[in-house]
Amino acid sequence: MADLLGCAGLLEEAESLIEDSDFKDDSCLWAVILAACSTSTNSSTAERIAREMVQLTPHQQVSLVVLANVYKAVGRWDDAFKLNKLMKDREVKKTEANHTY
Repeated sequence: MADLLGCAGLLEEAESLIEDSDFKDDSCLWAVILAACSTSTNSSTAERIAREMVQLTPHQQVSLVVLANVYKAVGRWDDAFKLNKLMKDREVKKTEANHTY
């Protein structure tokens, strides 16, 4: 359901659905909505979801990669640059799962 809402552009509704569920600590569900954010111009939702994912799985940095792409999509080039620098400083490596880096 979260995926359907995200694909329909109903990001806040998808976010609320997960927050109110028993599975709110499942980073895979948050990743579904974050992926939907990459086709949206709603960078504030993407930021909230990326923060949630970083808290749940700090060792997985795919949320930072997707957030950087959202910043680029909405023209927030300075923020994308800062996030890319942060990833470089953390030595985040490009993998098949985050090939958009």
